Amino acid sequence: MKILPKWLVTVAQVGLAGAWLMSGIIYIATPKAMERVLGMPDDVRLALGVAMLVLAIVLLAGAATRRSAAFAIGGLTAATFAGLLWVVYDIVRAWDAFALFHGALSALAAALLLKRIRAS
Repeated sequence: MKILPKWLVTVAQVGLAGAWLMSGIIYIATPKAMERVLGMPDDVRLALGVAMLVLAIVLLAGAATRRSAAFAIGGLTAATFAGLLWVVYDIVRAWDAFALFHGALSALAAALLLKRIRAS
């Protein structure tokens, strides 16, 4: 099996961080009237948006620091776990398209996590 180039893994991790960054910004910028649609109180939505932004920053920092694998592994572990929780939330809310999107993000995070663990 051919080993993926390091730059491709880094690009995938930056893309994953971008998806979490986008989600965080959307959750923070969503009007308060979306409370009924999302099924969560406004303060919970804001807290989740901030948590997504923090996760995106950790993922970006993990992609940028090549010497410290622990930082990248920690961020990817958090992204995998958070992505799986979002899949469950999307399934409960019957949002199939979002469940597929978050499932794909979780699969990417898990694959990058395994790659980082094997490389360290």
